[in-house]
Amino acid sequence: MEKQGKKTIRFWGIWAVLVAGLCFVVYAIPSITGAFTSTYVTNYGDLVISDDAKGYIVRTEKVYVSKKSGAVNKLIDQGTLVKKNTRIIELSKSSKKTKAREDLMIAVRRITNDKYIIKTKSFKTRKAGVVSYYVDGLEDKFTFTKIRKMSADSAEAYSQNQVIEIPADVCVKGEPIFKLIDNSKWYIVCYLDRLDAKKYERGKQVSINIGKTELRAKVVYNKKENKGKKYTVIFSTQDYYEKFDSIRSCDVQIVYSDTKGLIIENDSIVKEKGVEGVYVIDKAGNSVFKPINVLASDGERTVVSRSVFYDKDGQAVETLNTYDEIKR
Repeated sequence: MEKQGKKTIRFWGIWAVLVAGLCFVVYAIPSITGAFTSTYVTNYGDLVISDDAKGYIVRTEKVYVSKKSGAVNKLIDQGTLVKKNTRIIELSKSSKKTKAREDLMIAVRRITNDKYIIKTKSFKTRKAGVVSYYVDGLEDKFTFTKIRKMSADSAEAYSQNQVIEIPADVCVKGEPIFKLIDNSKWYIVCYLDRLDAKKYERGKQVSINIGKTELRAKVVYNKKENKGKKYTVIFSTQDYYEKFDSIRSCDVQIVYSDTKGLIIENDSIVKEKGVEGVYVIDKAGNSVFKPINVLASDGERTVVSRSVFYDKDGQAVETLNTYDEIKR
């Protein structure tokens, strides 16, 4: 009887293990392998192809240096667009004896090309432009001509220079008093890896996001560094950004394309008789080949036309629809 009891216990133990194993097969394995499903359903949406990078601000700008000392009365606010011969500040006699401020003088001394400095006692602009009360001594270094030859390491090192706000109370002879920036065109320079940079051919129109600000821009330069692995890509823009006249670098998102259409996975795209397409599961469960018209791809997903597209001969071609079941 004792042996019979042990056999019964062993039987029920084995039975419990088998039931647990069966439950694992029925419930657990499908959830684990769900990621490897052989089909998926198409959906309409946006495919955004973009690159995140550090952008360096390049402007055409001149620093106006005061020929005399005195108390400052600002007539024009920061960021204001002014005409030629506009008086920016007025100076009056000051009872304060103020020494030249070292940080401002250092910024001026960094500018080694005299054509980027205008000494003034009238405080009138020589051209139209945007008024700025910020200097950093890079006004003659971060130019379109020089930045094309500058390495990513040099640009980053330069950009560590402190951007200094010009005080609004008094001015000492020899100090910068304001800066005038050409707002008709300015540049954002990015250093990108080869695979990212090759998308941005000269003349390509893109969008650049700086925080919540979206700028329209065009690629005007794309070339590998002379001694480095990065590519220098320069974008020009005429759009307004509130800090373009005061900062030297910022984080940017370069939007290469933002395309609407049906989103499909690249691993489902095949070629049949030289035609790109995918296999769709019809209502009867059969695999049916459907040609596709590729609008954009990020290497993993592709956005294609919906319902109908026209081939190179102008013939209408039936293609995918929303919620089609696609075979991988």
